[in-house]
Amino acid sequence: MHSIQLFALLLFAFRVSSTPLVFTEQAYYEEQRSIPSVSIEALEYWGRYAGAAYDDFEDWETCSKCQITKDMHQTSLNTTWSTSLPAFSRGFIGVNHQQRQVIVSFRGTTHIMDVLADTQVAQAQWPPLISGSYVHFGFLLAYMSARQTVQTAVQALMLDLPGYSLTFVGHSLGAAQTVLALVDYCQQAECDGVGLVTFGAPRIGNRLFAQYVNSLLGENVLWRVVHGSDIVPHLPQALLLFPGQYVHSDREIWVKDDRSITACERSSEGRAEEDALCSASKHMWQWSMQDHMEYPGISLLLVLFSV
Repeated sequence: MHSIQLFALLLFAFRVSSTPLVFTEQAYYEEQRSIPSVSIEALEYWGRYAGAAYDDFEDWETCSKCQITKDMHQTSLNTTWSTSLPAFSRGFIGVNHQQRQVIVSFRGTTHIMDVLADTQVAQAQWPPLISGSYVHFGFLLAYMSARQTVQTAVQALMLDLPGYSLTFVGHSLGAAQTVLALVDYCQQAECDGVGLVTFGAPRIGNRLFAQYVNSLLGENVLWRVVHGSDIVPHLPQALLLFPGQYVHSDREIWVKDDRSITACERSSEGRAEEDALCSASKHMWQWSMQDHMEYPGISLLLVLFSV
């Protein structure tokens, strides 16, 4: 790893926030939630959509992965975006009419501008309607650069396609942005039939934000996939002098190198806590950047940090 990449990664582990957490008494969390029905095949399906966002294409025919990959060639491209100011964001919205699905996919970190966004770790109060909820400023800045395009397209599609499901997917920085996009959407529309599948997601916000994400989807698909010893899901909180400002939402799906899957324990009583027997059991010296580049349906060993 180049020195600038290592420096950026270490910076990413720190955050600055002088605003105290504010917890409310709202019942954000449903006490009972069943173990999700998940398989490697299901993770590969959504992983292919997350991985396709790394391709630079303007239509489905020029996306090489989309044409040769099982299931994806059935999808039609609805919207793409690529922003540079105020921050970098890229992704697409596809429609799989055979499966009656709308898929929103945000691209992850493959460019130094993305890494710089990762290092902007001060927290911002968001979403506006949830007092005491704070999120990573760099992630929010990246999402806000694409917000109007994404939300306008998604809301129009869901109105035009009643009965279709809506799933937000993303890997790495794209996973962080897709969570913000889902929360934004659910503040403006019903969340029935909405799902969230992230791969290698960093921690995005404080405990109240994580609790709020947990509460939005109820029994819907809510999978936070972690591969082995991937370093990124441990950030930004590791190495902090004041831990606790960044917390993961549910539910971790831990995929080991032998492709075995653990559906990790959910948080109890809405506390947004990680299962100590899943990826949180890995020590700092075991963390791996290579594991971040390999997920079901996603292989980025020659892509990540190549620019």
